[in-house]
Amino acid sequence: MTQTNDSAARRSALTVAAMMAATVVSKLLGMLRSVFMANAYGTSESASAFIAAYRIPNSFFDILFSAAIVGCFVPVYNSFGDERALERSDFAKVFFNFILLFTGVLSALGIIFARQIIAIFTPGLPPSAAELATMLLRISFPSIIFIGAAYTLVGVMQSKGRFLLPAAISSVSNLLVILYFIFINDRLGDRGIYGLTLAYLVAWCAQFLTLAAPLAASGSRYRPTLDFKNTAFRRSLKMMPSVMAGSWLLPAGSLVATFFASFTGSEGDVSAFDYSWNVYNIIAGTLVYSLCQYFFPKLSRRSAEGDTEGFGSSVSLGLLTLWALTLPFIFGAFILSREGVAALLMRGAFGSSDADTVSSALRMLLFAVPAFAVNEMLSRVFYSRSEPAISMYAAVAGIAGNVVCCAVSVSLLGFGLDAVALSNAVGQYVSAAVLAVFAAKKIPGLFGRGFFTELAKGGLCALLSAAVMAAVYVILPGSPYGRGLFANIAVCAAVFLPAAILYLFMLKLTGFGPLRSVRSKPSGENGSNH
Repeated sequence: MTQTNDSAARRSALTVAAMMAATVVSKLLGMLRSVFMANAYGTSESASAFIAAYRIPNSFFDILFSAAIVGCFVPVYNSFGDERALERSDFAKVFFNFILLFTGVLSALGIIFARQIIAIFTPGLPPSAAELATMLLRISFPSIIFIGAAYTLVGVMQSKGRFLLPAAISSVSNLLVILYFIFINDRLGDRGIYGLTLAYLVAWCAQFLTLAAPLAASGSRYRPTLDFKNTAFRRSLKMMPSVMAGSWLLPAGSLVATFFASFTGSEGDVSAFDYSWNVYNIIAGTLVYSLCQYFFPKLSRRSAEGDTEGFGSSVSLGLLTLWALTLPFIFGAFILSREGVAALLMRGAFGSSDADTVSSALRMLLFAVPAFAVNEMLSRVFYSRSEPAISMYAAVAGIAGNVVCCAVSVSLLGFGLDAVALSNAVGQYVSAAVLAVFAAKKIPGLFGRGFFTELAKGGLCALLSAAVMAAVYVILPGSPYGRGLFANIAVCAAVFLPAAILYLFMLKLTGFGPLRSVRSKPSGENGSNH
């Protein structure tokens, strides 16, 4: 049994490592895409118009559907055993067609009312930028149809234990946009921003096809059926309002930031926040999403099977692992924010003053990474337990906290973009606190003394590594804005790598819990789920 458990643990670790590697490649391509965007448009009026038009349909989708697919589809789909494969397949087809229908209707409404939507969500844009954003929004709104279809197929593939391709599909879309910048954007001149919007639409279509093709090849067949009497579909539909509301924190936070950034008095703050938000999501997403996506189908199965002990230990292990993964990267990114932003974005129309603005906002956002990790993990915990209302309460509280902080700091006190970014972080902590309180009540023994002991070990090791990073950083000469790309990359490596090695050594020396769990997996974690 021990050998089987060790083999299962190794397979689990390799799967998560492969997912993280695919995510890293995708995020690196996303960084490169941002580099091309900054080089071509900087923080210009065209950039602000494009970002408003691009952000709104994506935020609409995130608010209405992304968590609905994750939180409703995956638990219901995984509640069917292999002996009920036909029912499972019928449910997937009905759910897929419902998403297509709903996103199609929403897309048509978005095109018709584009001008009013821009006026509501970015009222501070200059008239010429608002007019451009309206045109771009009409081009980009149909992207939510492909996004919805792709998300549903991601849920199917992850439930089948196929994690790698879903983790890699963002690389496809990022690569297509990069190719657009290389070969097409400059040829279009002033019309390039329209071509860029169309390139993003094509990229989302390519993501959907990347998942649809292998599923079709493995025997899955599309059937245009929409049976509202399907029992499983009705069960998922009943969960949907609470799940959708529970997913509002990040997309609504982005919209709140865009709204208040348009009133800070600086023309480039809307696009500057978007650049900092993109870098923040690259850092946080790479560290958090792969692990949460890997745990979620397992949590759903264990909840359906009534495995209380295995469920609780999985949640505890997941939270501690996220804590250990995120802390050193947060400290490193905070210390090296100017070098990182300069290396990624500072070229062409993006100058040193833009880099200062973006790196300062990024530092404020980085405070939110631990809360982001808690929100992502515990939301999936409650989705798997068919208790989505808890995530809804947490999201609403977090959004309210964000809005109140923005209103006070920007509208009343006159602070700038840093206050917008820090308010976003405050909102994420409010949401995480609500989720943690409910988790402590509903999952016995989750936050026991042993949990907080391990939490303290990880925190102390990370603080020691941060002190080493800060000490190395202060002795390095030169300004990040005068070094150049490769010199800034070298500085980042010189500061972060020795501290990371020390951090891993300290975790091992202190006997940090998740490291022991990898070496000695509990008997509940057997090979059947891998």
